[in-house]
Amino acid sequence: MIIHTFGAAFGLAFAWAIGDKANQGEMVKIGNGEDALGTSRHNGTFAMIGTIFLFCFWPSFNAALLDGASAGRTVVNTSLSIAASVTMSFALSKAIHSGRYLDMEHIQNATLAGGVAIGKTSN
Repeated sequence: MIIHTFGAAFGLAFAWAIGDKANQGEMVKIGNGEDALGTSRHNGTFAMIGTIFLFCFWPSFNAALLDGASAGRTVVNTSLSIAASVTMSFALSKAIHSGRYLDMEHIQNATLAGGVAIGKTSN
């Protein structure tokens, strides 16, 4: 719980520090007339960098309290779980959008979901 609380506080503080002060809170129109919070290229870039770090370091996070062969199995299983989740997300993202484009938000959420799904059974 402490790790997640720190991560949330750090993420909010970092987003506030580097955020676009001029457009903060400004609403933009999306295709169907609804309002959505404005996003920029920076949001997606930082989210993807975070996803890459997550992909690389989540297996060691799951195996941190284990030792010996169980730690090795946990790292391999977590890596496979994340890779499988992301691979399916690539396929389903293309299918959802009729083969036109990949939605990076799907891939980012799939990375998190793969690590969390296997994390419960890692001990």
